[in-house]
Amino acid sequence: MKRCWWWLLGIAVLFCLYGGARTYACSCVPPRSPSEEFTKSDAVFSGKVVRIYETTRKEPEIGERVS
Repeated sequence: MKRCWWWLLGIAVLFCLYGGARTYACSCVPPRSPSEEFTKSDAVFSGKVVRIYETTRKEPEIGERVS
């Protein structure tokens, strides 16, 4: 029975080390011209920047909870 557990543990370790396939984010599609984007859009918003604030808030790390 102990030998069976060792085999399962070994297989699990090998799977964790070598079993996962490497994945990548999808490739970016080049943007269309502004006129094409405009005609295909459901809504278009226009605005003007009136103020820019500098912030001291740190960006969350990967896996960090954001509240």
